[in-house]
Amino acid sequence: MTDTIDYRSFLSRLDPTWPYLVHRGGRYYPDRPACTRVDWGECAFIGNGMIGASIYKKSATGLCFELGRNDAEAHNFLKGVDWCVPRIPIGDLVLTAGYSAATPAGTTEQMRLGLYDAEATGATETPAGNISWRAFADAVRDVLMLVVTYPKTMTASARPQVSLHPAHGVSPRLEWVSPEVADAATPLPPKPVLTTTGDITLSVQELVNDAGAISGECAVALRAMKGSQHDVLDNFQRDRYLLSIQHSRENGVARKAARAAVDDAVTMGLAALEDEHRAWWHSWWRRSFLSLSDTRWEAFYHIQLYKLASATRGEMDEVIDNQGVWLTDSAWPGTWWNLNVQLAYSPLCKANRVDLARSLANTIHRYEEQMRQNAAPVTPDGMYMGRSSGRECTHNSLPAREAIQQGIEGIFELGNFTWIAKLLHDQYRYTMDRHYLAETVYPVLRAAVEVPRALLERGADGKLHLPRTTSPEYPTPGDPARSTFCPAHDTSYDLALLRWGLTTLLDAEHELGITDAHSALWKECLRDLTPYCLDENGLMVARGLPFAVSHRHYSHLFALYPLQLCDLEDAAERAVAETSFRHWMGLRGALQGYSYTGGAAMAALLGEGNFALECLNGLREVLLPNTMYTEGGGPVIETPLSGAESLHCMLVHTIKNTLRVFPAIPDAFRDVEFASLLAEGAFEVSGKRSNGVNQWVLVKSLAGTPLRVMPNLPGTVLAHGARFFSLKPDGNGAFLIDLKQGEEVLLYGRAAAGTGDEPPQTTVAPVPSEKQYENFYGAIKPGMGAQALLPLTRAGNNPQQ
Repeated sequence: MTDTIDYRSFLSRLDPTWPYLVHRGGRYYPDRPACTRVDWGECAFIGNGMIGASIYKKSATGLCFELGRNDAEAHNFLKGVDWCVPRIPIGDLVLTAGYSAATPAGTTEQMRLGLYDAEATGATETPAGNISWRAFADAVRDVLMLVVTYPKTMTASARPQVSLHPAHGVSPRLEWVSPEVADAATPLPPKPVLTTTGDITLSVQELVNDAGAISGECAVALRAMKGSQHDVLDNFQRDRYLLSIQHSRENGVARKAARAAVDDAVTMGLAALEDEHRAWWHSWWRRSFLSLSDTRWEAFYHIQLYKLASATRGEMDEVIDNQGVWLTDSAWPGTWWNLNVQLAYSPLCKANRVDLARSLANTIHRYEEQMRQNAAPVTPDGMYMGRSSGRECTHNSLPAREAIQQGIEGIFELGNFTWIAKLLHDQYRYTMDRHYLAETVYPVLRAAVEVPRALLERGADGKLHLPRTTSPEYPTPGDPARSTFCPAHDTSYDLALLRWGLTTLLDAEHELGITDAHSALWKECLRDLTPYCLDENGLMVARGLPFAVSHRHYSHLFALYPLQLCDLEDAAERAVAETSFRHWMGLRGALQGYSYTGGAAMAALLGEGNFALECLNGLREVLLPNTMYTEGGGPVIETPLSGAESLHCMLVHTIKNTLRVFPAIPDAFRDVEFASLLAEGAFEVSGKRSNGVNQWVLVKSLAGTPLRVMPNLPGTVLAHGARFFSLKPDGNGAFLIDLKQGEEVLLYGRAAAGTGDEPPQTTVAPVPSEKQYENFYGAIKPGMGAQALLPLTRAGNNPQQ
């Protein structure tokens, strides 16, 4: 396949832009108890997996870089305040122009987020002269660089200034509880200490443990390089600032590490630092390619890939949490394990970035002992994560097995960790790395399954049943005190995940050629596990609990998606799946953004491309201008990320070991070109659709897995490759192809009129864009959804003023 793509040119049409950068202030849904600042929904954002910044106008004269570090969290738990050990704010880096509170007439400001270089840039035109800046979080080192350029002739009072403003590193949840509770919360850490020595400014936030003793710190080092010879241009001065954020659980360590990081960057050389950063990102973009005739969704997709590479790294051992490296005011400053983590990681395999997803497994390895302690009251062989946690996965312990079986009240989402294990298994399926299956996937999945298995009880019907657990986060009808849980027996969520887990463990045994001591027990459980509870609307939430009220989470539909346990080629099972799906989507009152991304994926699995896009367009209505998202007023990042996976499902997915290409393309996507998307079985897949007709599909085998493919091409399907490939029809438009490791085969359709059997050229390129939607995201622009436009009515300030 030929790749002649000019990635810089292609991505530049997708860059988020802010033609008029204004300070707006205010919050989305200010009447709600956990509401997001408008700044977060309209900021530019940079990150390298560990550190990052959200960039927005903080005042009429100040540009704010709100700082974040992935692992910076409190070292204590505030009972009555925190749901889990929380992330903590770090503070702001502020670029201030040299004018006072009132913006001078004739002053304009702009901003752009350059995806290809992973760099934010901006410019301020003032009567005193023009100021420009650019900033990036270095891709390889925990250093943020800011470069500010302005005329040498600018007066001292008008010149831009950069300063560090540390925040008090306390739980963000203190803002969302009553003043009485907040005032009584102890222990709190001391306020940060800010010092300046020479060209280094250092902020140190000491942190306290539950006993109130100092037990570590978070530190920020800022080094200013102004007016040195190599930073002076002919008519302009260029000031550079290097910043590093470090966190440690030992006293005095983070401050030394922060200082060392900026010093090492200077020693390396700033030009080399920039080259290293850009080389990483340019390589990242070339891992796969996708272009759509819908420019807004094309831009959205690539912004999500940018977010993912900004939010994690494969070598890290911290999971992507609710806000990633862009922590802001939030009532949910932690890690939620009943959907948020799973959705955040969902696009990485098909996007051919499996290595980036390894941070999830690394997190499990790092905190395995704590996860085992969480499960210990039920079984010594299990691992468990409840609804939410801090970085160290504490405050998640289950009660005793007997207490759960006897119906003790609580929020027990037993399937959460099995869903996490499925993500690890996906990483295996997309690479076919048997070592990873044996050393990581199998032991984690075994431990995940042991918790619900240990709680099974045999009923009078001879079947094995689960005790009262919780289907996330289905409410108890008519009980506001139980608005996010409704304990019930045999929840479809837990049954589906247990059934999938047992089946997958037995399959893994076969693949690895081993027999586990529990193998016979797993087979018995799988044989005797009670079936799902059904009614006239399809899958119920649990035994005796129909799906009767609108609910955002599709937990009761896991047998359909993401587990794909339903046989959609069986008429009866397909009818149940379709009925269940339509009933859930039909009760719209409580649906949220991730309801629409999940709905789009389900519609794609059912082969309904137009309905998949209709569902996905529901997400567009609730996206914020920069593609960030607020759930019920709170800032979270996973939902837009899962929208990228929904797009994948329309292009490529695997059902029952059959690779389906173009399985659910909506009519609106008349032109589609993609390259090197990854599919289960370790196949790289490329394809082209032009003027509403699928043209060709190219499949490369990375592991030699048997290939059954449904290419969805018109007319007679032909094959071409370096050798002769026989296409063996296998029903329903599928073919068996003997594709060996390292080989690739081109599939194309012979038109009914026929123009010969010559294979087409397999060149991919960007499809023509919709010019009116180029650089669509960033600031508020015409055509955005209702939620993006809320600040115009709730917080005022027309962006064109």
